[in-house]
Amino acid sequence: MKVTIKDIDILQTLHPSQVADYLRDRGWQQQQSIPQKAIIWRKEINPGNAVAVILPLHPDTPGFPVSMSVMLETLETIEGRSQLNILKDLLAIFPNFTRQDDGGFGVKG
Repeated sequence: MKVTIKDIDILQTLHPSQVADYLRDRGWQQQQSIPQKAIIWRKEINPGNAVAVILPLHPDTPGFPVSMSVMLETLETIEGRSQLNILKDLLAIFPNFTRQDDGGFGVKG
């Protein structure tokens, strides 16, 4: 079953520095910095074939949740894993999330 993550509250809560750690740990490299706005990350899939994602530096940037959703779609394709599993890995990094009994996620208040 393919799940597309569109929950704005969850996407808005992803912290850019921790997403950057996730990307770095999986072999992505910073390609370009747009000062105070975003970092473009690049990963070579095979010789001569690379993919890039844009990571906004501030969660309050307009369109931040959309950027995170696009990133999840890209990671899903590149990693061959579901967005839900990738999100679970990302949320495991974040101390402000809890796992709920129904399998969902909640924000610690």
